[in-house]
Amino acid sequence: MEINSTATRRIRRKRKSGRKEKPYLNKNNVLAEGKTGSQENFCCKCKFQCKCVPQKHRDVLFHELCALEDNLKQNSYLMNLMVITPVKRRRRDRCSDVNESIRQNTVWYSLPDGNGNMLQVCKNTFMHVFGLSRRRIETLISAKKKGEVVFTEKRGNKSRSKFTVVDVNLITEHVNSFSRDESHYVRRMNNKEFLRQDLNINSLYHAYKEKYSDTNVTYDIYYKIFKKKFSQASFHRPSTDT
Repeated sequence: MEINSTATRRIRRKRKSGRKEKPYLNKNNVLAEGKTGSQENFCCKCKFQCKCVPQKHRDVLFHELCALEDNLKQNSYLMNLMVITPVKRRRRDRCSDVNESIRQNTVWYSLPDGNGNMLQVCKNTFMHVFGLSRRRIETLISAKKKGEVVFTEKRGNKSRSKFTVVDVNLITEHVNSFSRDESHYVRRMNNKEFLRQDLNINSLYHAYKEKYSDTNVTYDIYYKIFKKKFSQASFHRPSTDT
């Protein structure tokens, strides 16, 4: 389906704002239908109070979630409806050592009834009411287990390795301390320089760390600066030299 640029930007804004009832562009830049909440034919036969939540109230809860401004507020709202407690009772024949058991916690889900009370429901009903995927619910559980009260976005927040001009100068000076030879056979073809064959970037980095033990320069930073400042350097002589 083709849409103009104005409509594209509008839909993207709606997606970022957390309103998933409206159509949005997925990661493949394809127009996708908005998500819906619990279906009318959904029936739960668990031991909890899922049957006490009528379909009309389920729709209200879903719309209230979608009305929140963004996904962070939505996830924080959902986390407040979840409680995690240690497992109280275990089957004796499952695991001899309690610490070796995969299941260490129990997750309890609840929904507001509109009168100030909370109704305990099962995981399936909780997911259906709010239109949650299994991946999203597992993300919320993981954040809840870590003790987070307000959901924080961790995607795209990886800190990049930072280095200063001093680091660049020290690394450049360090590499220049090793002798480099030019190949007289291929000098006309390129400007390559060759370090000793027993060296490599890893050995250079370890030598740098020994010389500057208090540095915070990582191997990735050293490698990046080496490739940028010494793009014509190599550790192997060309076959025409032999």
